[in-house]
Amino acid sequence: MFYAVLQQLETVVLLAKATKEESWLWHQRLSHQNFRDMNKLVSKHLVNGLPETRDAVNINYKKRNKF
Repeated sequence: MFYAVLQQLETVVLLAKATKEESWLWHQRLSHQNFRDMNKLVSKHLVNGLPETRDAVNINYKKRNKF
């Protein structure tokens, strides 16, 4: 038999914007995961410790200039 210990914890929410450098660091840490999927992980609260990357990622999504 297993016992579950349930504690009521106070929830604290901190919002942060990642810099371009932080976004690239997490991109590398997650085996070069694309930035759109990294944003999905954050928005669905599937990871802890990954900063909100919305602003910095938009920099990386700029379309390339046509040749």
